[in-house]
Amino acid sequence: MFDSTLKPVIKDVLNGYESTVFAYGQTGTGKTHTMEGSIHEEEHRGIIPRSAASIFEQLKDPKYSEHKVTVQYLEIYNEELSDLFVDNSSIAAKKEVRQGERRTEGAKRQQHTTN
Repeated sequence: MFDSTLKPVIKDVLNGYESTVFAYGQTGTGKTHTMEGSIHEEEHRGIIPRSAASIFEQLKDPKYSEHKVTVQYLEIYNEELSDLFVDNSSIAAKKEVRQGERRTEGAKRQQHTTN
């Protein structure tokens, strides 16, 4: 499943395109498990750890001698946007979702850079 759905997205990312992976569905249908899975068992890893491993494995190629990886981890629940890299008790972690506007400014970004 990962190879047929996410590998093409990762290829686009490594070619310079921004990408989003979006899990949508009712409460209790397995979105969190699909995204995260179990990081302790390779066969049960979700989209996020598999994607990260694939990206960093491909960045070992000498053609990527210099790179910067930036990631945001956001959740939309009841029309409220949460930054999952920030402690949920933080007021800054909550952002209002407004129709037609991009409102992720201020969201924390995790970066990895090499030269």
